[in-house]
Amino acid sequence: MAYAALLSLKRLLAHTLDHDYQYLILDEKQQIESLLQKLCFLQDFLDHSPQKIMETIDCLESQIRGAAYEAKDIIESHITDRVREESTNKMGDNFTPFSYKLEEVVEEIDSIKKRVEKIKDKNDVQDL
Repeated sequence: MAYAALLSLKRLLAHTLDHDYQYLILDEKQQIESLLQKLCFLQDFLDHSPQKIMETIDCLESQIRGAAYEAKDIIESHITDRVREESTNKMGDNFTPFSYKLEEVVEEIDSIKKRVEKIKDKNDVQDL
């Protein structure tokens, strides 16, 4: 279910921003905050959409779920790598791959968000 995947990812992002902040550089923190905003939009849409719209977005549910799980895996792996590097005093240059991997997922979620906005407009749904 897409909704559960969104909630799980939102919890991970909030925890990462609150507790694992020391393992993030500024760009990574900004990426995570941006992703969190997009997830809030999607969750709000899923929370408040009329049933007729929900039936039209069934195809997007699997994409939302897949993108959320992928983002969660990327973030968890990154934090794990950073903790491991810090504990061994071998700080590598994992910043760039993480940013690129996460940016790919952010772009996918952005694309989903744009399709949701079109669905809202098409169905004349005001602020949900």
